[in-house]
Order: sequence, then C-alpha cells, then structure tokens
Amino acid sequence: MPRSMVVLGGGISGLATVFYLTRIPAIRRITLVDKKARLGGWIQSTRYPCGTVDEHGPHSIRSVGPAAKNTFTLIEQLGLEKELIPVAPNTLRGRLIYYDNGLHWLPSTFGDLVKIRKPFTVPLIFPVAREILRKPEASEDESLHSFVRRRFNAQLADYVIDPMCRGICAGDSKEISVRSLLPQAFHAEKIYGSVVRGLQKMSENPNPTGLAKRARDEKWGAFSFQQGLQTLIDKLVEHIGNDPRVTIYENEDKVQLSEDNGTFTVRYAGGETVADHLFACVPAKALSRMMSRVEPSMSTVLLEIPIAHVVSCTLEFPGHLLKHRAFGYLVPSSQKSRVLGMIFDSCCFPQHDGQFIKKTRVTCLMGGRWFSEYFGDIKQTNEALFAETALEACRDHLGITAKPIRDLTNILPNCIPQYQVGHYKTVEKLKSIIAERKLQMSLLGSSYEGLSVNDCILNAKIAVDRLVEEQKIN
Repeated sequence: MPRSMVVLGGGISGLATVFYLTRIPAIRRITLVDKKARLGGWIQSTRYPCGTVDEHGPHSIRSVGPAAKNTFTLIEQLGLEKELIPVAPNTLRGRLIYYDNGLHWLPSTFGDLVKIRKPFTVPLIFPVAREILRKPEASEDESLHSFVRRRFNAQLADYVIDPMCRGICAGDSKEISVRSLLPQAFHAEKIYGSVVRGLQKMSENPNPTGLAKRARDEKWGAFSFQQGLQTLIDKLVEHIGNDPRVTIYENEDKVQLSEDNGTFTVRYAGGETVADHLFACVPAKALSRMMSRVEPSMSTVLLEIPIAHVVSCTLEFPGHLLKHRAFGYLVPSSQKSRVLGMIFDSCCFPQHDGQFIKKTRVTCLMGGRWFSEYFGDIKQTNEALFAETALEACRDHLGITAKPIRDLTNILPNCIPQYQVGHYKTVEKLKSIIAERKLQMSLLGSSYEGLSVNDCILNAKIAVDRLVEEQKIN
C-alpha cells in the first residue's frame, strides 16, 4: 500500500497535489521538489508599498464551469473567501479586438448579433442560427480555426476564434486542436449535434453552492484576490508547510530519476526518496530530460508537445487614460502585430491600482507562437525591446502618449504548451506507456489536459482521488 509520495514541480499543479495528498491520513510522507528558489511557478504577484499589485503570470481565474467550482471549494477549504475580488462588472460587456487600425467590440448580447459591425460583414445571428441546424461531421480532431469555420463561418474563425486562441494559449488557431483546447465545444457537436445547443446544455448547473453560487448570482466572469493571485500560492504553501509529513526541497535544478519495477527513486542535492507514487507536475519538455534514461520511448513522446515563450509588460501611467471600459483587447494574427493583446488591469481590478494618485495600468502580451518571428532567440533578446513594443502598442492602439511612471517586464520562457492537432493522441500514448510499464506515476500540469489554473487544480484532485481509489488508501 503506497505511503510515500513525491511531487515534482512546485507550481500550482504541484502545490494543489500536495494539498490534496495532505487530506489523506494514511499517507505518511510527502516530498515536494522544485527547481526554482520560490514556489508557485508562473503565478507571482508584486505588491508595492503604495498598494499597487502587478501580476507576473496569470492575471485572473475564470469563475465559470466545473473546474472553477472545484477551485472555489479549494478557496473555501483554505479560508480565503474574504480575500476574493471579482472582475469589475463594467468590464464584462465583452471583448475588443484591434483591427484595421482601430478597436472594435465583439458581440456580447443578442442585440449585437443582429447588427452588422466591423469587422463583420453580415449579422452573426445568421451563422449562429445555421450552426444549430447544421449536421455534425465525424472528425477525431481538427484545428480550432477549421472547426469554427466549418460549424459557423470564416469571419467568426478569423475575428473571434483566432484572437481568442492567441489570448488563451498564445497559439495559432490553424494549428491548435479544438478537441484539446476547447473540449466542451468539440464534444457538444458529437453529443448534441450542435455547438450552440450543446454548450447551452453543458452550462446548466441548477444547484451551485457556496462561492460557486455567489459567483453565478453576482455574474462574475473571473476573479482575483485583494493582494493578487500570489495569495492563493502563499496560503497553499502555508497549509502544506504546517503538515509534518511534508518536506519541501527548493532550488533543486538537477533532479534525477531511476526506476525499478515501476517504482521511482528521485535523487536531488538534498538527498533521495523512493516514491510509492510519483506525481510529475513539471512541463513535458523538462520531464522528457528526466525520463531519457528511465524510459526513452516516453521521453521521445513527451517532446511531441511544443511549448511557447510569452512576455508580459505592465505599464503604469498617471491619470485615467483608457477610452474603453473592458477586460482588454486581442489582436488577430492577420494584423501582423508584435502584440498578442492587452489587459486593462485598471478596469479589471481597480482595487490593485493602489493609493495616492489616479492611474492607468495595462499589461501588454507578446510572443507566443510568433516569438522567434518578431523577437528572435529568447536567450539573446534585450528586455528593453519588450517595453518599447508595449509603449508603441499603447500609443498606436490606445492613443496613450504619456510616459509611464512604472513598468514591469516579465520574460516567461517555455510557459504555455501548444495543444496542436492530434495532441490527445500524444496524451493517450503517454498513458499507454505508463500502463504497460506499470509505472507508479501521474502526469499533471498544463502540458497535458488543460492550460488554466482551474484545470491544473482540478486535475490534481482527480489524480489524487484516482490513486486513493485504485490503491484503496484509507
């Protein structure tokens, strides 16, 4: 019966995994190993003395769907309910895209669907209505762009799905898998014969409770915490650190794995641990290196999952300078911009603006699938180039010509996996190898079955629950 657990990776997936493991009394030892000197992965908040909060990675967490419901439960278990802040209601009108040298609202209400507004040349009610009547097609997978073009029309694919894909995973919608990135839309066609009808059925949740009910009733779109998303990390670290069964090793950048009859031994500078079960919460590329001598075939399959670099640059200006009260805007790939989009931080969470002066804070997102095309080798790029690009976007897209009073540039190498068409087959191959070799391990994190914070937390819970059930741990 497994008693000693090792978790590789101290990002949100690893921390959530350790949290769920600590809730099982029969487990006697939990070891968390991370290569960095701080836990939390890409989630990090900078808090300034004036009260301003800037995010380095994710800026908010979605509040809709089953995965979000699980996150709300975790927040309740950690006692963080009073720290929550929803995205300001005035930002929920919809999204903007930058097209033809201007910002344009995407449709967000039924009234919008019956109008013609740039860049669309027909009312979107027509392709939406036709989709409900369109027959489903048998396809194991296809690109997100192809799927929406087939089910709706080319304009929705070009001006809604293309920029949305850049916003979600910094990827190209003509390469990204609909089955893996938006599985609900994919299965809606398979099960209900219509994406519109299926998503409506799937979204029905008549009996939410607790925070999930509050979020539904108050129409939250997303949320953060009063002191930023780092609050969730800090509380998780505090919780697991108070459990005497948990040992944390940080700054361990030379982890080695060996395996005997399915059981792993994890070696690191602080020592070594035999794992009755290994939870691998590191990116697929990093795990590939660790598995190269243990299971070469698995190491090779892991490299089939590409990953992209993203840079964010948060700029702070004096005064209220934004003309649109919105979550932000995205740039379709057809516009050939070095910018993926912009988050309007001051609109989303004005609580994070801090005290003393009126200000405008925005975060420019760059890179992704197009990083090398626009910025070259990430190891040779100059940080000043990203701040200049962000300033140009503020001037050209938003009409902001003021000089920023503060800026924060975050270069995030290898941060977003690219679920390309056929990604699900890669995940199936990895699971088959694990099953055939009877390896005592679980693959977690954003490389496999969900990119979002909510997905990472939910998948951690599912993996721990599965282990408890399979191994009959009390």
